[in-house]
Amino acid sequence: MNLIDKRMKILNTLLIAFLLSACSQKDDSVQINSPVIADKIIINAKAWTGNIEQPWTETIVIEGSRIIAVGDSAIAAKYQADETIDAQGKLVLPGFIDNHTHFMDGSNSLVSVDTYGSKTIEQFLTTIKNFAAIAPKDEWITGGLWDHEAWGGRVTS
Repeated sequence: MNLIDKRMKILNTLLIAFLLSACSQKDDSVQINSPVIADKIIINAKAWTGNIEQPWTETIVIEGSRIIAVGDSAIAAKYQADETIDAQGKLVLPGFIDNHTHFMDGSNSLVSVDTYGSKTIEQFLTTIKNFAAIAPKDEWITGGLWDHEAWGGRVTS
């Protein structure tokens, strides 16, 4: 048997296997109306979605770390969850990790030298030098937004 015949035999075998798998029967054991499994459902909420087309909702369905559905109270019946939280009509907002601002530092950083994008100490120092060249004479240069990890963890002196 030559190489072409061997390849044709393998191809025919794969084709038959593919056709047989395509002809397998559908599993009818899952009911169409069975509830979808989720980790958590929040009900009776006044929840802001951030979606302009549906800014408010009363039910939130969560799977893992993702919101998979929002809607009115009827949506909860479509899901089965390990945990159901009754928000009792209270406000629910998306997960804000940082809920505070260092207002003065944040404001000051808008008008100070920005070295955060520096990938090397040389870039860092050049950015400060260029900022100093256009800063008013005898005025302090302030700032503190940099990532020394971007250049191997060394801190300049």
